[in-house]
Amino acid sequence: MIPISELLLEYICPIAGGLTATVMFAAPLPDAYRAVRDQGHLGSLNPLPWAFMLGNCYGWVLYGVIQRNFFVYCANVPGLFFAIWLNLQAVKLQYKSYPCHKYSLVSHAEIEKPSPQIEDGEVVAPVEMKREAPPAPLPTTQDTWILFVVLVWLLLTSVLGFQQGTISSDSQQLLIGSTVNLNLVIFYAAPLSTIYTVLQKQSSASIHVPTMLTNTANGVFWFAYGLAVQDWFIAVPNGLGAALGAIQMVLRVLFPAQKVQANQDVKAVVNANVRHEDDHLEKNST
Repeated sequence: MIPISELLLEYICPIAGGLTATVMFAAPLPDAYRAVRDQGHLGSLNPLPWAFMLGNCYGWVLYGVIQRNFFVYCANVPGLFFAIWLNLQAVKLQYKSYPCHKYSLVSHAEIEKPSPQIEDGEVVAPVEMKREAPPAPLPTTQDTWILFVVLVWLLLTSVLGFQQGTISSDSQQLLIGSTVNLNLVIFYAAPLSTIYTVLQKQSSASIHVPTMLTNTANGVFWFAYGLAVQDWFIAVPNGLGAALGAIQMVLRVLFPAQKVQANQDVKAVVNANVRHEDDHLEKNST
């Protein structure tokens, strides 16, 4: 008969952790799907965690294979597929919305109206010249983060593959565990990258609530399991993830989310640009 404490910590917790991990990784899917289908832009969605979700799931799948830990392996396989889809949508939306953003925020054209010219004693109507405003620089895009994460794990996998037989199992565990821990901590902390925006706008709209809740629950379950099996590579980062989830909950309470009306903002900017252009033409005509 298995003791209740062992059954709870070594079996129930990892099973519950696997379920909450799947829900956590799937939490952004509905919002991402609506953004692709209806909005055509990311809006308040922060895609940065999705890049690190990709590396996190791949790293834990690799860790589960090396450690022959079926719980860890199965908990991260669904997330790996979800992360691939989410990152594809993020790249697509960024490159779709950037031209619209560029041409709406940057003045369409500054119209120069030269003074009239006299040729053969006749006044020649001036030709209006359009000077295109320089485009705004494209910010760091999702594909840059994806390539960075993939490169790190490709190098690590290559080292393990080509040095097979010369690296002990303990060294493999240390190498993969340390890397995946770093990736997991960044994944847990990535939503806090918007803390400046939250404090500036007094709104936590950029914090995805389903992801925040499932992150916290997932961290608690895997933290308990890591302590039970004395695997600090599992316990430490997930304990930190649970703490970071609690911090996000506090931010959510302190700064309630405010809906961002992206379309109205864009219309306001376009109208401002039109008014600016009209004022410029009126000034030149006078």
